[in-house]
Amino acid sequence: MKSSLFKYLLFSLCILPILFQHAIATESDYWPYPQPDKGYVSDYANLLSPSEEIRLERWLLQVEEKSKVEIIIVTIESLSDYADADNSSIEAFATALFNQYGIGNMPKNDGVLLLISKKDRKARIELGEHYGYSRDNDAMRIMQNVIIPQFKRGDYPAGI
Repeated sequence: MKSSLFKYLLFSLCILPILFQHAIATESDYWPYPQPDKGYVSDYANLLSPSEEIRLERWLLQVEEKSKVEIIIVTIESLSDYADADNSSIEAFATALFNQYGIGNMPKNDGVLLLISKKDRKARIELGEHYGYSRDNDAMRIMQNVIIPQFKRGDYPAGI
């Protein structure tokens, strides 16, 4: 009995630091980019009310269930808040964030990221490599006809 208890305690003492180290490592896996929230929306610029965020989360879940395409929305205050990241442009930041988060289904790489940088007055729809250039015009049309006009009116939730 003592032998079994000793082995259990020894095993626990050996495994706990490994598990703890893994938990700490996953906290910083996304550095220097913002840590993603648990769902589809990470609203660091506080552009959405809690009810709007819940509505978007539900809608994005339905989209993924029907189409198998993962769409992630990230809002930040400013690119300059992430000095250690590639913040030279919204495009560079969005591409690096997309890759860091691992958005989309592998090996297809078919995810979509909507990144909004409030203070910089910039937004970007980043598409996975699966789409090539075939959907760039669609993304540009959505930005020009839906997102940007709503943002100019100050209605971020409608644009998102």
